[in-house]
Amino acid sequence: HTLIATESGQVYAFGVCSSGQLGIGLQQDKSPLTQVKFETNIRIIDVATGKHHSAAVSETGQLFTWGEATWGQTGHGTQTMELVPKLVDYFE
Repeated sequence: HTLIATESGQVYAFGVCSSGQLGIGLQQDKSPLTQVKFETNIRIIDVATGKHHSAAVSETGQLFTWGEATWGQTGHGTQTMELVPKLVDYFE
């Protein structure tokens, strides 16, 4: 799967989505670009992909992850698959 972060702070995804790694709310592969929805007024500055999970960082340093979590790779403290971006609650 592939994620694209635009200069305006939006994120688009396409490709395999068997584990929710596109962050579009579905476990369905997508070939056209599909926008990944975040909270309002969130500007994403960087994205990363793992095999079955994804991550994004906002301009204010917030970390969002989604996708497969069998081994805790989303950082949410659960093994629950996330189909849309979820803020990682962590302490600095």
